[in-house]
Amino acid sequence: MKSKRNTREPFVAILLVLIMVLSVFSAMCTSASAATEDEIEASINLGVAWLVDQQNPDGSWGVDYTVARTGFALVKLEDRSRELGYEPLDPAGPYYSNISIGLAYLETQKINENILGDPADKNTNGNAVHFTDEGGFHETYSTGIALMAIANSGMVTDDVQDIVDWFIKYQNPDGGWIYYPDEFWPNSDNSNTGYAVLGLAYAEAYGADIEDVKPGLNSWVDYIQNDPGVADDGGEDDPDGGSGYVSPDNWVNILKTGNLIFEAGLVGDTADSQRVLNAVDYIVRHWDDLNSDPGWRPNHYQSMYATMKGLEYLQIDEIDGIDWFDEFSTVIVDTQNGDGSWPVDIWGDSMLSTVWALLTLEKVTPPPPIPSIDIGEPNFEVPTANPFLTAGVLGIAIVLFLRRELK
Repeated sequence: MKSKRNTREPFVAILLVLIMVLSVFSAMCTSASAATEDEIEASINLGVAWLVDQQNPDGSWGVDYTVARTGFALVKLEDRSRELGYEPLDPAGPYYSNISIGLAYLETQKINENILGDPADKNTNGNAVHFTDEGGFHETYSTGIALMAIANSGMVTDDVQDIVDWFIKYQNPDGGWIYYPDEFWPNSDNSNTGYAVLGLAYAEAYGADIEDVKPGLNSWVDYIQNDPGVADDGGEDDPDGGSGYVSPDNWVNILKTGNLIFEAGLVGDTADSQRVLNAVDYIVRHWDDLNSDPGWRPNHYQSMYATMKGLEYLQIDEIDGIDWFDEFSTVIVDTQNGDGSWPVDIWGDSMLSTVWALLTLEKVTPPPPIPSIDIGEPNFEVPTANPFLTAGVLGIAIVLFLRRELK
């Protein structure tokens, strides 16, 4: 006599498969809540239109700190032009006139300095160029951002190397930069240095010689990063791996840690370098902080931009399982004003917030270092999973399983 078949086993197996299907489908639907590509593109179009409307008749942007604001706006329009298939100074390009008069404005603001015979004079023309602002205080910020725009435009000019030569000449002994050259204040900070290095990276992509700054910058990164352990704690609870402002334990936050990652990349670090791993670990630990300092929430656009430029430059797509771009882009799209601008940032007005938001949405950085390629490892592109297709395939598998088990 045949024993009765155990009918509980197939139903237990079916239940397990159903749980698996629901878990996969739920996870996929959750990730789908991030801003879509269409939403991001619509946000960019609206934001760029608002930015273009803010340009002054003389080619500048803003009513104060106009060099820095103009430089930022130009970088945005230059990269947007390339995304649409045009070089920034192509007369057929959609933003050619805006870019042209913006660059012409920067030309009227440059300050020439005679450095004939100085070792910093890499193109041996005896000239260095820098920029200032109304108060004469933020020279490093203004000069770094202007350098970004001029180099990124592709305009053939000596200005790019001349600006680099100014940064070489006035790099501090500690390897960084401060607000302006001052022999009585030779200590650097990692906010000014962050923008100096951004300009230098754009200049290097342009073809300028920036090698003289790299040894000192490498030392600066070592110094300003808070080392794991108690050595640099300075009484803070959790600064390990992050970047300080003027010292490793001073005002550590995500914004300056993004600067540090970018600086490390420029001097040759990779995503696997220990300094970068330590910095990423700091960002992960503070990712969900509900504040704008040391975190980036709820809408600290400059912090998002600083973090994006570091991670994107080193081609780091995820940090400890966090899709940082999905989270940034979702917040940015959700907080955009109806007119295309973004709300004020902790460190900037609506115009600066808008530029930082747009640069982050389009992952705008200088070209990153070319990674080495292991030809022994084939590189296949894995298509993005469709949650409904995946659920359908698993559903078919369940039906086939049922037919077999219940015969």
